[in-house]
Amino acid sequence: MKKIAFITSEDDPNLSKDDQLAIQPLFQLGYQVFPLIWDNPLESAEIFDALIFRSCWNYHRKFSQFLSWVEQLKRLNIPILNPVDISLWNLDKKYLLELENKGILIPQTYSISRAAPLNEQTIKSILKKIDASHLVIKPSVSLNGHDTYLLPSHDEQAIIKALNSLPAEHDILVQEFIPEIKSSEEISLIFFNNKFSHAIRKTPSQQEFRIHSEYGGSRSPFQPDLALIQQGEKILETVGQRLLFSRVDVIENKNGAVLIELEIIDPMLFLGYSPQAPQRFAEEIANSLKI
Repeated sequence: MKKIAFITSEDDPNLSKDDQLAIQPLFQLGYQVFPLIWDNPLESAEIFDALIFRSCWNYHRKFSQFLSWVEQLKRLNIPILNPVDISLWNLDKKYLLELENKGILIPQTYSISRAAPLNEQTIKSILKKIDASHLVIKPSVSLNGHDTYLLPSHDEQAIIKALNSLPAEHDILVQEFIPEIKSSEEISLIFFNNKFSHAIRKTPSQQEFRIHSEYGGSRSPFQPDLALIQQGEKILETVGQRLLFSRVDVIENKNGAVLIELEIIDPMLFLGYSPQAPQRFAEEIANSLKI
């Protein structure tokens, strides 16, 4: 029986409850699943037949350490899914600007480099470019809405204060707020090997704009129409390679499906929201490792 490591962190040493749902289906296909805790120096990856990024959800707090650890993985002659290079690309949300250049609809987004000190003139210049009543401000490397602000676009002093409070090691994204997140909500389309599997709807609490459960957000199964699935497929096509797993997070408004995030490195796959999803995920892992 082959051994697979699901890469996790010391925050989830026994894997997330969601990922645990794939253990039994994989066992039935001839694969044993073990956690590989990336931020535990005692862990060794050489004993595994394959490595799969799953719940390494604290990398934003230990970013340099995580990058160094992943670089070590690249030296191993072990299949790593999703591939390391595309996973590293996905760590920094400035990838959204690259996808926009390929024709993908995203919120109005501007990046502020931290190579130089924050400049009030630069900030004001960006604010003039974004046509929105409210702005979302966050580090380009972040997770679960951490260090993320929603502010009125006219409140320059509050915006400057928020910008100065963000970690200096990461660039900053300033985006228009898509108000339809409160009405249309956010839809997550989950794909295995670029084939649509299932979807969920994520709803923020009344007092929040962030849809994460940490801030009171809720989830429910969702059946997208064919047009929305095809838009998700179009977004994946821009990546140019097959991905074992991916999650396309969109908000629908009058312009179409606006891409909020394309999650490639370690997205929650919401396997528990679709009865067939754990088996489907296990089978696609097996198919990927046979290639």
